[in-house]
Amino acid sequence: MKGRSALALALALAALCGLYVGKQWLRQEKVRQVEEAKKLYAFAPGAVRSLSIKQVGEAPSAGKRVDADTWEITAPNPTIPPFSYMWNRVSEKLSELKNEATLAVSNPDLTQYGLADPALQVNAEVEGMPPFELRFGFLEPTQIYRYAQQDGGPVFLVKKDDYFELDRSLDDLRQRFLVNDRDADILRLEFVRIWTGRDNVTMEDPPAVGTESVTVAVARDNKDAPWKLVSPIAAPADQDRVKQLVDEIQFEVGYNFVDNPESLKDYGLDPPRFRVTVQDAKDGKPQTILLGDLDKSAPPANQDSGHRQPAGAGQNQDAPGGGLFVKRADRDAVFRIAPQILTLFPHSPDGLRERRLFMGSAKELTRIEATVKGENYALVKDAGAWTIEPATTDPVDQQAVSAFIGELKET
Repeated sequence: MKGRSALALALALAALCGLYVGKQWLRQEKVRQVEEAKKLYAFAPGAVRSLSIKQVGEAPSAGKRVDADTWEITAPNPTIPPFSYMWNRVSEKLSELKNEATLAVSNPDLTQYGLADPALQVNAEVEGMPPFELRFGFLEPTQIYRYAQQDGGPVFLVKKDDYFELDRSLDDLRQRFLVNDRDADILRLEFVRIWTGRDNVTMEDPPAVGTESVTVAVARDNKDAPWKLVSPIAAPADQDRVKQLVDEIQFEVGYNFVDNPESLKDYGLDPPRFRVTVQDAKDGKPQTILLGDLDKSAPPANQDSGHRQPAGAGQNQDAPGGGLFVKRADRDAVFRIAPQILTLFPHSPDGLRERRLFMGSAKELTRIEATVKGENYALVKDAGAWTIEPATTDPVDQQAVSAFIGELKET
């Protein structure tokens, strides 16, 4: 009898648990259906064929999809390279846009809602749909939603965070890096200094303007191989100095773009001070960057545009002046980067050469042999402690050995 009672209780408990789980699922499903019903559109992000994004007071930034992952900019200047990740992100957020509530107002005063002169206007062409226009106006009184309108229809509310995802400037939508793909490992870097005649340097017989210095080049076989100096001489390279220079070029972020410069002389780019060329592991094609004069007009502002920069890259926004003018040789735009990159170029042709006598890791040293006054000795690491060969009765001064290795590393 006891067994039957226990079984009945267990079945009852299981039924109650099942009922609870079922209710929870139904509740969640209802919430999901409500949220799904709020969605304005049913298209997939990849169905977006073109976009035009116009912020208040700015010219529209327009682009069209080339393939699943790639976009091209069509306005304001087709030569601007796109940041395809951001165009795809805008497409994704547009496909997920929700109508949180529709205002029950007939013939609304668009000026009252900031929709007559919208803060943001998005025009889209989507596969299988007629083109449409979205306008976004003021924040409503709770500061949680923004007023919006599609194609002159009813005014509705969208979350301000969803609005932020669509509110992208041209700087957000363009590729702002010095290199084509900053995720691709650089395998070769070379540079030349160019005599500009603009510096206050007194020379008895200066070279002609545009004269180039000897080419300095470093290269490595793959991303895990050590850097080697290959020009003007073949020698081991200073790994730390080369890495610092390569990282600065690979991860630097530009700002204050001028897409149609009237004269490159205005930016110290005719001729430039440096010509830098890199090749990466992705396609191996040369990518040439020209470095010009410092912009001393004003300190650069914080150019955070919503996509995160690597730590230490392009972050020196407090440097004197407004940055360093640079230009990709294959593009029209002149822009600025943080000027500390100039401090990383050596002043002598062999400045990136490794000069230390010992380039290995001090932690991996296990034996050091020496000849002193005709006598051969060896320091041997055993179980983390140093001993001497031939053995002596005096203990080895471990601190003195560490100091010796440290000195060796710096010599």
